[in-house]
Amino acid sequence: MDVFSMKNEYFYIDDCLMDGLYTFAGYDAFGDGWGAGAGYTLTVDSGDMKMHMRQVPTGRKPVASTLTFSSYIPFQAEYSDWKVYQNIQAVDENWKNVDFDDASWTETKAANIINLSDSVTTYIRKMFAIPSVEDYQVLNVRVHYGGGVAVYFNGKMVARLNLAEEFTAETKSIAVHDPSVFSKFHIILATSGATEEKNVIAFEIHCPVGSSSSTEFAFHATGVFGVETCSAVLDTYATLTGSESQQGELVNAMNLDPKSIAKLDKLMERILSGRWRTCRERSSMRL
Repeated sequence: MDVFSMKNEYFYIDDCLMDGLYTFAGYDAFGDGWGAGAGYTLTVDSGDMKMHMRQVPTGRKPVASTLTFSSYIPFQAEYSDWKVYQNIQAVDENWKNVDFDDASWTETKAANIINLSDSVTTYIRKMFAIPSVEDYQVLNVRVHYGGGVAVYFNGKMVARLNLAEEFTAETKSIAVHDPSVFSKFHIILATSGATEEKNVIAFEIHCPVGSSSSTEFAFHATGVFGVETCSAVLDTYATLTGSESQQGELVNAMNLDPKSIAKLDKLMERILSGRWRTCRERSSMRL
């Protein structure tokens, strides 16, 4: 593509890609870079989950800004099949481990999971491979839920959302969570026991506090890999504080949107801190 068909607006390119590694390059023919508020973002889930963002700097023309990404998505909202256990009988204590046999569990799409009045906690698993533990650095996850959630990767807890630090199968969520609001967390693969052959991500979904049998069950999740040595890690934060922005809102520095701007004075001296939520937060890809 030599030129964009519009100015000062988002220009979307949708691609369905075979699983693999790809490199996207943005070029500037004049060497003066793309000005503030311009850049490109890689997304999935029809643009709802932003994976990466780049801008094109100034330099000797032509200037290029490249981004290597994986189109392999191990699980995706609305498309993936999950193994599900809902029963008043206690779940096996090894349910979240890779070697657990889930053959007797129900296999279904997330949208088909219903709320059972006699079961406070629903257990959900997904097995997947990783093409290369050397090339794949991080797994970023976006999860939709209505109650409380504990998440495990290969048996180790990696996230806890809207759920007390000490909990059992009978524990309900801390508060009612808006199911239309997704939360994000990341898993560093090198330190989380990732293997190429078999991995499992496991969710236990706890009913919302004050819920009843008529409360609609809410769960969807999408996972995307970061493959660059310095990959973006995505997390939901509760609060964001830092030096006053000279231009735009402070939150603009964290939203992976090149069109929204946050300009800080003396950038190298600024302290930007977030108080993060408790945790240790064939696909259609959009540019």
